[in-house]
Amino acid sequence: MATAVALSHNMFDAALYLGICDKIVPGLFIGAARFGHLPAIFVPGGPMTTGLPNDEKSTCSSALRRRQSRS
Repeated sequence: MATAVALSHNMFDAALYLGICDKIVPGLFIGAARFGHLPAIFVPGGPMTTGLPNDEKSTCSSALRRRQSRS
């Protein structure tokens, strides 16, 4: 929505979309589709990290594997 609002002011000749987080990328694509008459470049920045340290991730995956092997 913010992308569409910003582009609706008719001040821009083109758009550069910086997709840094997984949650913002769909909104950027919707805004780009709504204003398809503008040339656009989309630069993905990669997915957002989970916030868990690597040793905690390995503990979680080990527990999940043990649980799956019991069933």
